[in-house]
Amino acid sequence: MSETPKSIKQGVTEAQNAQTERIYVNMEMMFRMTQARGASFDAVHDYALQNLRRRTSAKTYQTRGIGDKTMVFCETDDGFAATRILLPELLEAWHGRIPGTMLLGIPNRDFLLAFSDRHPAKTAVMRQVQRDCQRHKHLLFSSLLVWEKGLIKEYEPVH
Repeated sequence: MSETPKSIKQGVTEAQNAQTERIYVNMEMMFRMTQARGASFDAVHDYALQNLRRRTSAKTYQTRGIGDKTMVFCETDDGFAATRILLPELLEAWHGRIPGTMLLGIPNRDFLLAFSDRHPAKTAVMRQVQRDCQRHKHLLFSSLLVWEKGLIKEYEPVH
């Protein structure tokens, strides 16, 4: 990974100082950052992922249940829960706790759920994700996603 240009670090620091405990880059700031010498969208993206990794810990998510009934979820009010789907090392760790194929639900930006395709209440969980996507602010996906071999794709249930 290349060194993050000083101008990008400074811009993100300004964003941190502007709002305590929040690390983000708004569109105006991203434009300024990408216009700096040596900056690129990839550098901004890498830096954003570094920030997300710093904001993610075992306290960020919870695991409930055992075996096929294991569910891991991240529920925050900071707008970053769903973005954690961009952290392959986190999903790989979750996959190690969940037997079978890992399904993902992200009905809104503040909720990310992982569970097994073998979960006895899989159909009910799928319906709940659909309902939550209709009821809450900042909607994302009413369909489930699947994590397979390090890749995320739309889940297609077998009937």
